[in-house]
Amino acid sequence: MLGGILRLSIGTAVARALAAIGQLLLAVWLTPTDFGYWAAATSIISVLTGLANFGEVNGYLSGQGGTFTQARRAILRVNAVLAGSGAIVAALYWLDGNVIVAALAAISALSIPLIGDAELMYSTGVKYKAYARVVGAQIVAAVAKITVGVLIAALFASPLAFAVSTVVFYLLMDALILRRVSSLTASEVEFARHVSARTRITWGVNSLFVTLPIQVGFIVAQFGASAEVLGLYFLAYQVSLGLSGLVSVPLARVALSSLARENPEQRVQLSMELCRLFVFAVSGLAALVSLITPFIGTVLGDEWTAAAPAVVILLASLAVRMMSPILDGLQQANNRWWQSTAFNAVDTIGTAAAALLSFTGDLLLLVSAVALWKVLFGLVRAAWLLRSARRGPLLATLLPALVMSLLIGGSSFFPPPASTMILVGAVAISAIGTLIMARARGRRS
Repeated sequence: MLGGILRLSIGTAVARALAAIGQLLLAVWLTPTDFGYWAAATSIISVLTGLANFGEVNGYLSGQGGTFTQARRAILRVNAVLAGSGAIVAALYWLDGNVIVAALAAISALSIPLIGDAELMYSTGVKYKAYARVVGAQIVAAVAKITVGVLIAALFASPLAFAVSTVVFYLLMDALILRRVSSLTASEVEFARHVSARTRITWGVNSLFVTLPIQVGFIVAQFGASAEVLGLYFLAYQVSLGLSGLVSVPLARVALSSLARENPEQRVQLSMELCRLFVFAVSGLAALVSLITPFIGTVLGDEWTAAAPAVVILLASLAVRMMSPILDGLQQANNRWWQSTAFNAVDTIGTAAAALLSFTGDLLLLVSAVALWKVLFGLVRAAWLLRSARRGPLLATLLPALVMSLLIGGSSFFPPPASTMILVGAVAISAIGTLIMARARGRRS
């Protein structure tokens, strides 16, 4: 089972990496303004896609939502309503004169039923341990998404490359997994569904608050920043998300599995050990990527040069943000799922407040505020969840995360070669810290 989960996690990480590469490739032909249009459209629609399925997948996986066929019918009904709501949002953009954003929002809204169906296919494949099919479908769909997106961007220089390639991704993933899922679910027998409205709403809200902390910054910033600044912010954030996705997906699985096997009184200690290890490891990756950001303008074009320091600042917050998958695992192992929703709600409010600085029109001020909030909130959250630990081990967990964030983020405010020296120092410290923590963890194991 663990081997299957690991393969699934690695496959998901590969798909995320391909998605990040695809974003960078599109930037070769598209402008920051094009990225801003896409960020504006998808941020609003994300509120609806965050509610996609409204808990029906959870009900099916838990055995309360009937058979695969019953769940699929219910999901189609729910998502059709959400798609209609999204179409209204697109119409409002059109009436406001934002024709391009309206078109992107309309395509995104109408694809909600497809996204919901693909999510059901993915979850059903995992339920029946069809890991190879799920991983293969993700990777094939990701490659197709990049190909279609690049073709449209190269031939037409249109932001429609984002929307059309996203539809292709979910369509392919849905179709490829469906071929396998149909045979796996053929023996299911229909029975009365027992999912209460309250339970379904709870699942839907939980899903929404996983999405909102990421998207709320773009929702707010589109009203205060120009499309160009919004696009630069969007690309910078996508780079940090791409890097974190490579680690956070398998880390979340491994952390939950490891913590669930531990005695309750030992879970906090193990959580701190994992946090220290991955804080240093991810900080090293963030510093390495930061070293190549000065070449963004050379590779993507002069209009993207301003994104370089923004990328570094947001990458700096990963040192703290990477503790989240471990802390989520701690909460889940302790059966305190509601805490994740509460923390995500607070994160949403704080990120929205930080994004208000978009009204200044200053990109660096905007990303600095968002990154600073993520760091401070992450440290407070970690301190609260690990509060049962002794002060010494707790500080030994939190201080490295804070120091590495300040070191990497601070480098963006210095010109070369000073910035390069700071980042090289961060890489060296991270490498040493990772080796020490890995060796210490190995001895305890």
